[in-house]
Amino acid sequence: MKNSAIESKENIHRQTDWEWASLDKASVIMFWIPRKLPEMPGFTTNIEFGMFMSSAPEKVILGFPETAEKMRYLDYLYEQIGKRKSVHTLEETIAESLRLWNERNTK
Repeated sequence: MKNSAIESKENIHRQTDWEWASLDKASVIMFWIPRKLPEMPGFTTNIEFGMFMSSAPEKVILGFPETAEKMRYLDYLYEQIGKRKSVHTLEETIAESLRLWNERNTK
């Protein structure tokens, strides 16, 4: 049963607008995608990843476990547009995000 208060169109719009505004302000956007189907498909993550790869690829870090499903397209997009290689542990993803943040914020 859906919770209509949580899933109302107004609440989704408010949350989405806040998320996009916050992502726009961020120096670095870290995507950690431990995709497992069908429990955790990450449909919204796919859309947000694509949005930011097209608008601000220099801010994006991509990480996912080697066992994550259906990641080849995102990985290829990241390599071709972002000109970086993805990483495959959460620790590496965080380290790359901090490295990029330091690079972008200490100039």
